[in-house]
Amino acid sequence: MGKKIMETVKHLWETWDIRILMLTSLFIQSLLAFLAPLRKRTSSGIFGSLMWLLYLSADAVALFTIGLISSSQDDKPKIGIGHNQELLVFWAPFLLLHLGGPDTITALSLEDNQLWHRHSLQLVTQVVVTIYVFSVSIRRRNGLWVPIVLIFVDGCIKYVERTCALYSACTEVIRDSLREPVPPNYDKMVNEYHSADNAHIPSNFEVKYGPSEGSTWSNHRRDHVASDQDESTVNGDDSLSRFRWNTVKDTDELIGYAYFFYQKSKGLLADAFLSLRDDGEIREYFLSKPAEEAFRILEIELNLIYDVLHTKVFLTYRRRGCLRVVSFLSVTVSLLLFSLKDKSNYKRVDVGITFALLVGAILLDIAAIIMLIRSDWWIVMVSQQGMPKILKSVCLQTLTWSRWMRNTSRVRWSQSISCYNLLKYSFRPPTLLFDFIFIKQIKDFFVNWLYVQTLPVDQRTLKFIINELQEKANLATDREAIEDVCSARGNLVLQDDYFLVSEYLLPWTVDVDYDESLLIWHLATDMCYWMTSEDERNMMHCKLCKELSDYMSYLLLRQQTLLSPLVGKSDVRFEHTVEDIRAKTSKSKDRKQSVETLSVQFSDEVLTSTVDGKSALIAKAKDSQSVYHEACRLAKQLNMFGDKQWEIMSKVWVELLSYAAIHSSARSHLAQLSKGAELITFVWLFMVHLGFREPLQPSRGLRSTKLIVHK
Repeated sequence: MGKKIMETVKHLWETWDIRILMLTSLFIQSLLAFLAPLRKRTSSGIFGSLMWLLYLSADAVALFTIGLISSSQDDKPKIGIGHNQELLVFWAPFLLLHLGGPDTITALSLEDNQLWHRHSLQLVTQVVVTIYVFSVSIRRRNGLWVPIVLIFVDGCIKYVERTCALYSACTEVIRDSLREPVPPNYDKMVNEYHSADNAHIPSNFEVKYGPSEGSTWSNHRRDHVASDQDESTVNGDDSLSRFRWNTVKDTDELIGYAYFFYQKSKGLLADAFLSLRDDGEIREYFLSKPAEEAFRILEIELNLIYDVLHTKVFLTYRRRGCLRVVSFLSVTVSLLLFSLKDKSNYKRVDVGITFALLVGAILLDIAAIIMLIRSDWWIVMVSQQGMPKILKSVCLQTLTWSRWMRNTSRVRWSQSISCYNLLKYSFRPPTLLFDFIFIKQIKDFFVNWLYVQTLPVDQRTLKFIINELQEKANLATDREAIEDVCSARGNLVLQDDYFLVSEYLLPWTVDVDYDESLLIWHLATDMCYWMTSEDERNMMHCKLCKELSDYMSYLLLRQQTLLSPLVGKSDVRFEHTVEDIRAKTSKSKDRKQSVETLSVQFSDEVLTSTVDGKSALIAKAKDSQSVYHEACRLAKQLNMFGDKQWEIMSKVWVELLSYAAIHSSARSHLAQLSKGAELITFVWLFMVHLGFREPLQPSRGLRSTKLIVHK
């Protein structure tokens, strides 16, 4: 009985395997095309896992299926195929098309871009396999050879596009594209120097830092004063103050600014150096804008960066859109030719699958065109000079007609922050089953599920952060002041704005490691928060402190790849602190009460008790990394300032956030864009535009050399 069932299953699989896999491949491509754009708008781990599965399955299914088709090309037709052998050959180039993938995703993570050479090799091998399948069928007088060739051309275009997108987003390629060309007058200058030297005329080179005459930057500024631009176009390399959009709305102007900033900060994509002198205008622009507009531009700029690193969309901007016309016409003509062909010798199910593949390819191309028109890159493309007038006119008219499809307030990131609270973990310990989970990724998944809470970002929080950074940038006018801001983690605001109280609070900012300082302030903030009334908790500064405290705790303990330079002993400190809190509350607390009630009781007990420095010294002598005693002392100090404590803490938390942002690598920030983005990434980019970055080398970048001949 069992043997008979197995034979039946085997027969069904041999009959339907290629058919099922072809439809599965098409289904996966459709899901990727429409779900991939959601990656930048959601931080869900489950959705990320789904995208990971689809991304890996897409290539695996296509490669496996094309292998089955090639192996079926022998003298003995495959079971259930018969006269449909021609359709099998017709299906082969569709798999090449599927390997090219949709426009909305080329790389799942930044690391995939570094594997462009692997995709290049895979492109060559799959093209060879497809040609082999086609050549075998030609000997059998395949009547579908014209549609096969057309789909093969379409598949090659899509696959080459994907490989080019990966190559263009590779770190080394981006870094190479940033190299400045040799000045055109270099050879002339050297010849003049040798001539003067041979004539015994004293001469020397004078190096000047700043934009040189004749440089790109200098030419842009001169052009802006000399003439205006026609139509509604804006040169992406122009000065900020002279952007002109005569036929577009304000939101298109913001996209123009965002693209300008992306061009000037492109080195961030490859961890390359950015000169401080290069972005004076950008800095002044962001200092003059309200917080809402500044943050909106950051959203658009990060969205452009995401498209460059993870999609094909920006390839069209690079004037490769003509290939899309060829691609779309190829599949359309193939559908027309197949519709006109006599299909009486083919099985109806195979004919249906073929139509599904053709129509699916056309619909995916149409969807890609609509997404391009609705994207920010369409406005960028229309704004470029050098485009033929007829094509520019068509693009502008398309932009006008597509206004109803464009959402001027579209969501470009998750607009949320994740919170991880030490007291919650202490009062609701994980079950004993956690001790039997040895795979870290699985344990992390359950910890995030149980203890990490996702909250929408309060607009007041964003505005406060941006205003604080703008205020610091206004005061930081020289290199030393900028370095002070970059190295500040609570101490600067205490010394400048609250000098009288700084001596009481500074020991927990500059005298300890960053990870220890953050955990101390996190626990102290919680204690102070739970001692306030319900009305006070809804106050802006109080709510902001709670949000940033839990958010920074999440980054330090649950997003350690992002803050890898600052993690230190945070895990050990966290565990030791949790043990101290549980030991302190083991006898006096009813575990059935809510976390909020337990937190209030714990905070009241700590702040009403006597705390001295001896207990902290004893803990250190025992080699404990707990921050419990230090946090209790800090909380008591803060509580002495009454309502003023929340204003002080809010500014300290902004400095702790900005310190972490600027001391994390650019690549770690950019890696978050495909996971819904993080608030700290926006803070990092904003600080970079304001001139805050590590390390600072202001003399690099704008430099010119002049030959001085003394008479």
